[in-house]
Amino acid sequence: MRNLVFLLILLISVAVVAADFSGTWVLNREKSELGDGPGGRMAAKKMVVEQKENSLKIESTREGRDGGDRTRTQEMTLDGKENKETTEWGESVSTAQIVEDVLTIESTRTFERDGQTNSMEFKQTWTLEEEGKQLVVNMKSNSPWGENELKMVYDKE
Repeated sequence: MRNLVFLLILLISVAVVAADFSGTWVLNREKSELGDGPGGRMAAKKMVVEQKENSLKIESTREGRDGGDRTRTQEMTLDGKENKETTEWGESVSTAQIVEDVLTIESTRTFERDGQTNSMEFKQTWTLEEEGKQLVVNMKSNSPWGENELKMVYDKE
């Protein structure tokens, strides 16, 4: 009977532990679906992710329009509350949650361009595959320039 109780407690504790996306992740271009056009520049070529109980820190490095590296650090909570950020690209409001081992990040970025206020919406879903050695990020974006979908596959370094 004790063994059965122990086993049930163990199973319940394993079931409530969310996926941990922490690590250094490098973009695998061959497995990714970046599409034609400039949308592929949105894919970070490297991400360093630090996940704690209720927080997520993402340091992403991508290629800028000038060909040089651009690094951005985002910090957010994992409870679905709004996280606000001001960057060189404008104001961003993001929410993040992990439900059933899927991390969902939704963001709206507002910015000025040619004297007009524009906004872009992003929805990312993150999942771990290959026993945690691969991170798959599906991203949908919507902006005044149209909709875009990318699948970014990262290998754990």
